[in-house]
Amino acid sequence: MNHPVNEEFTGIQSLALGTEHRLAVNGVGDVIAWGDNEHGQSDVPSSLGQAIAVAAGNVYSLALEATGTVIAWGANDNGQCDVPAELQDVSHLATGTSHSLALLSDGTVVAWGINDAGQCDVPPGLTDVIAIAAGQQHSLALKLNGTVEAWGSNDSGQTQLPDGLQHIRAIGAGDWHSLAVGTDGIVHAWGANGKKQTDVPEDLPPVISVQAGAAYSIARTADGRLIAWGDCGERAPGPPFTHRHYPASFPIDIDAHALLAAGPIDIMTVRDTCPPCSPADFNRDNTVNQVDMIFLYMALGEPCVGDSSDACMADLNHDGAVGVDDLSILLLDWGPCRAKKDAVQAIGSNSRN
Repeated sequence: MNHPVNEEFTGIQSLALGTEHRLAVNGVGDVIAWGDNEHGQSDVPSSLGQAIAVAAGNVYSLALEATGTVIAWGANDNGQCDVPAELQDVSHLATGTSHSLALLSDGTVVAWGINDAGQCDVPPGLTDVIAIAAGQQHSLALKLNGTVEAWGSNDSGQTQLPDGLQHIRAIGAGDWHSLAVGTDGIVHAWGANGKKQTDVPEDLPPVISVQAGAAYSIARTADGRLIAWGDCGERAPGPPFTHRHYPASFPIDIDAHALLAAGPIDIMTVRDTCPPCSPADFNRDNTVNQVDMIFLYMALGEPCVGDSSDACMADLNHDGAVGVDDLSILLLDWGPCRAKKDAVQAIGSNSRN
């Protein structure tokens, strides 16, 4: 097992978890990797340039360079590290067990890796995509108009979109289940439910964003909490971290602005020592982009009533309502956000079954 040097964990801007390895990008764009290295998934290439994001598959790793190019390393038995030669202008990455998705700056999606269930068969003509997510054998894309596209395996109903699914602002994918958050803050879940991963808590407050592990789901609420449900077991990830055990459906008591990564069997956060560098990063994905713009757009003209309302979050100039001035502030912070982060902590772990 490789373990990180604590001093390297400053200014963390991206986290990713594979089954037994972890990745992070620090404040100067270096990728730090630790954990299992049986397939070279923790051997960061020396040729890797300045990185702005990472993603982790089962036993392989991806890094997005500041230039918009993608570097891959680790197991390549299913072509998951065979990054398309002409791939460029990438803005986001997502990984399944052995397949990868890249969202380009023009709103199109490129996929590679194992394709045994059609998870790499991007629907023809798919454009205007603003977010992507990948499960074990399925893929999701969120479009600018608030609709969701799904493809790949439907063995557990994970690509069978719920009737009337629209006005969506965030998505997530577990091994065999899918998640979406509406602009009203309501979470929609479908697919496998053997571990209650799609049983959304009835008392769940309005949600900003979601992520998913193999058989669990986790939501960031508008009032700054993280709430998870599904199968949450116990597993010690090793030094320098400690493990904690949670029953299904539990609140996680952390800083409201913590950077979050949900892996197949672990949840990891980075606790802030100060507020995020941009209040316009509404979904706390460390990037101000189209997803945040949609969040603000949906609140345009609304008064700020209650500290945790969408309008209050989007009221960036604190004048009591959401208007064009707030949009101008968001555009000034457009792009990757380098919030000051420290204290990476593994806070949970989960069964894959």
